[in-house]
Amino acid sequence: MIAVSLLDFVRSGAFGPVTLGQSREQLRELLGPPDAWGPTEKDPRRALIWKYGTTEFHFPGRPLSLIHSDAFEVPEGGAQVDLDPWILIFGLALPSVEAALADEGITYSRHEDPHNPGAVLLRTEAGVAFLFAELDEGNPPGLSGFSLLVEPPASRRDPGPSKQEEP
Repeated sequence: MIAVSLLDFVRSGAFGPVTLGQSREQLRELLGPPDAWGPTEKDPRRALIWKYGTTEFHFPGRPLSLIHSDAFEVPEGGAQVDLDPWILIFGLALPSVEAALADEGITYSRHEDPHNPGAVLLRTEAGVAFLFAELDEGNPPGLSGFSLLVEPPASRRDPGPSKQEEP
């Protein structure tokens, strides 16, 4: 079993020994066989998504290009990964995550999510993004997912102002 810290993931962009750009074979060597795969492929060697606990690893016709989780109460690692969730729980308030990032000295940017009106994204220097969306009507946005995505150079834009609270 491999130990993975989500705090370390947020800092570095590495999910334990796993980094974007690796092949399915490398992922299997590092973490063992996936708990599940899909979305429709029966053969995990050709599946677009491998899942370890609540974390998805996406292979859209090329090496690993997305590490994503949006179906969790508390992130879990499944059979192969001993996952330390840090502070992350579904619905966690945006100010709580901003305070935790500041406490850890992690610089981040904050901006609107262009795909979800009213939602907010926090993106760390390592590229890990937290999505905060309205979970209950009338309540402030809560944590609904996190991800790390390979972006083609042409799609990269100025992420907005960086924030880091002073102690």
